[in-house]
Amino acid sequence: MCEGLFPVPCCRRNRDTDRDVVTQEGELSMKITRIETYTVSVDWKNWLFVKVLTDDGVSGLGEATMNGFIKTTEAAIHVSSQ
Repeated sequence: MCEGLFPVPCCRRNRDTDRDVVTQEGELSMKITRIETYTVSVDWKNWLFVKVLTDDGVSGLGEATMNGFIKTTEAAIHVSSQ
């Protein structure tokens, strides 16, 4: 069982590849393959969106905005992903 508020079985399937996303032992079987960043600017605000892609075809989006530090934050994400 996976830890958390509501225990659930640790074996989940990726619909696209029909592979286990998490092993029976609870270890992740997928690997991050690429991290992409997208900056969006308007007159009063800048946003930095981050897309994480895996070898199983699972992807996720997040936001990493720090006003005034978009390029610095983007550089830190790319350096830490290497």
